[in-house]
Amino acid sequence: MLVMLLGFSVTSSVFAADRYRVSTQVFHLGEMIAQPVIDVVEGETTGGTYSVPGESRYTFVVLVRPIADDKVSVSFQFSSGKIDIQPNLVVDIGQETSATIDKIRLNLLVQNIVEPDLPTLIADNM
Repeated sequence: MLVMLLGFSVTSSVFAADRYRVSTQVFHLGEMIAQPVIDVVEGETTGGTYSVPGESRYTFVVLVRPIADDKVSVSFQFSSGKIDIQPNLVVDIGQETSATIDKIRLNLLVQNIVEPDLPTLIADNM
C-alpha cells in the first residue's frame, strides 16, 4: 500500500500548478494607500475587496503566469475610489520590482510558495 501511495503522490505533484505569494505596496502621491499580500495559484485569478480601518475599501485582483524558471507575468487590477489601474508586469521571482503609473507607484514582490513533498513526509513518519 505504501508503494501505491508514493506513486500517486509523485504523479500528482508533477502536474501541480505553481503557487506564489504576491506582496504589493500601492502609493498615491507618495502615501501608501494599500499593502495587500495574496497567495495565488498560477493561471487562476485571485483577489477580493479589502477594508482598511479608518480608510476606504479597495479591490485587488491578481493573475500570475510563469514565463521562465525565474520570471512571471503579473496582471492585476487595483481599484479604490477614483483610482483604477490594471498593469501587466514581467518580474523576476524573489526580487522586488517598482513601477509608476500616472501618480501611482507600485512595489511588487513575487515569491514561490514551496510545499513539502508528500513522499518525504511519509518516509520520515514511517
